[in-house]
Amino acid sequence: MQISRVHADQRKSLVLFSAGAAICVALELAGVNALSTEKLLPAQIELPFPDLLIMAVVYAVFGIVAGIVSKTKYEAVFYGFSGGQCQFLIPLIIYYGVLHRGDVFQIWLRSLCGIPYVLLFVLAAFGIKYLIKKNRKK
Repeated sequence: MQISRVHADQRKSLVLFSAGAAICVALELAGVNALSTEKLLPAQIELPFPDLLIMAVVYAVFGIVAGIVSKTKYEAVFYGFSGGQCQFLIPLIIYYGVLHRGDVFQIWLRSLCGIPYVLLFVLAAFGIKYLIKKNRKK
């Protein structure tokens, strides 16, 4: 069995990784506790929806954009990981590594929400884009 090599554009990966970090911090500034149940930064805007719902919507939109910019399904998965991993890394570094505080279950729940949401919607967006291209050729 041979595994094909993924040729993802490094610049797109870096842009999506940076955008993922910016989204994570922007959610905190918007008053969404994206990192933990404890406030890390003072909220600039108060939103009336549950935090996890807002995070799901934001990362779904992010995943759709990443799915549209990818050329192959392997590239789409790679870009999804690039975009969602900041939501995984930042809470673990801040709350486990630096501050040593916070509710452990909530930290893990928020840590694991970025990658699955982004990957799910990256693959869905790429699949729809692939079907549209396939039907357009016929």
